[in-house]
Amino acid sequence: MYDSHTIVAQATPFGRGSVSIIRLSGEKALLIAQSLASDSMVLRDRVVVLSSVFIDSKKKIDEALFTYFRNPNSYTGEDIVEISCHGNPVIVDSIIKRACFLGAKIAEPGEFTKRAFLNGKLDLIQAEAVGDLINSRSEEAALHQNKNLSGSVSSTVLKIQKDLLSILSSLEFEFDVSELDTHLPENVNNYLKVLKNSCLKVRSILNSYSMGLAYTQGLRIALVGKPNVGKSTLMNCLLGENRSITSSVSGTTRDTITSEITLSGVPVLLIDTAGITNTDNPIEKEGVLRASKEIERADIIISMSSPKIKKIETKHSKKTIHVYNKTDSIKAGLVKKPSYFYISALKNQGVDLLLERLKLLVTENNFSTDSTINNLRQKDALEKSLSSLTSALNILKNNKPELELVAFEIKDSMNFLSVFLGKVNSEDVLNGVFSNFCVGK
Repeated sequence: MYDSHTIVAQATPFGRGSVSIIRLSGEKALLIAQSLASDSMVLRDRVVVLSSVFIDSKKKIDEALFTYFRNPNSYTGEDIVEISCHGNPVIVDSIIKRACFLGAKIAEPGEFTKRAFLNGKLDLIQAEAVGDLINSRSEEAALHQNKNLSGSVSSTVLKIQKDLLSILSSLEFEFDVSELDTHLPENVNNYLKVLKNSCLKVRSILNSYSMGLAYTQGLRIALVGKPNVGKSTLMNCLLGENRSITSSVSGTTRDTITSEITLSGVPVLLIDTAGITNTDNPIEKEGVLRASKEIERADIIISMSSPKIKKIETKHSKKTIHVYNKTDSIKAGLVKKPSYFYISALKNQGVDLLLERLKLLVTENNFSTDSTINNLRQKDALEKSLSSLTSALNILKNNKPELELVAFEIKDSMNFLSVFLGKVNSEDVLNGVFSNFCVGK
């Protein structure tokens, strides 16, 4: 299913550093590694060996550590040799060029992990978790992806498949030995129980999608309001640094200013927008247009007002927190609305309560399950599986259910679960999954 060439790539980030790792994988990995090293080097499985590295028969370019991983007990399931050399791009490039001269080819993005998947070392969910783990932007996101990499979601789906297979086997037996048009199987109630339980499990995994997406892609929170309402001051207050320019002059912010923070383990992009107002100034108009676009893109909106500035009126269905700023300027007579947060961003008063509300809001879909999904491919497969399960359940609830249709829907559901795990795949799907990986992974 894949090019059997021995592949080579740098497995560490490009640039200068103390150490770089070059990875070889394939049938000729051991032979190429030995050709790169001194004649006396002997590589044994999982034993680190120090050796000279040559870029032709006489030119020694470095001293490096060679580690051999014998198939099938390696990351890819093939022979792998990792060469730890000094982190100089010139040295790394020379070794890779020499490896290619000796018969290797440069790895495609994600090709090492793709081979691990095709050789049965990982299922597709675990393979996708590798890329997400590398790109994690918070400790919680990394922990979340590590659960998927360890097979948490896969084991849940495999258990569902096993339960469905038990029903299907029983039905097939009934089709062979019974006159199903005259009676129902005795264990039809057990079928109903298993199908209901399977629906609950699939739905539970689907419910984790929004939180999984938040961990991998992050959320956008836009601060919006009219000019001089204090958006930039609040932005700086939430960040704990002077990121946005603040001034008593109206319209200081004319473009969107962004900065990333982490709230409850979720990467969050805070966006300070230009004040929304009617203006003939072309620069301010562009700022207002960009602010409007950020409102549409945002997951959460902080809509700000103050004693002398009313909130903006927008038509959207986004999660919105209403913030009443500059309370330090009010001496008496403030009537508070229960749905508002009353703060003074300038004096850092009440901002802690707003921050706690934001933390709750970004994690409100954090369902207590170890099984999580975070991309559309996974979501689509599970939604189709759940649809077939629901159809099977509804048919079975009839007084005279057509059990052949029940079996058909169960088979369909199991097939979509296999697609979810990558047991049924196409080259286009695999290319889409692995093309976003770094070359050395």
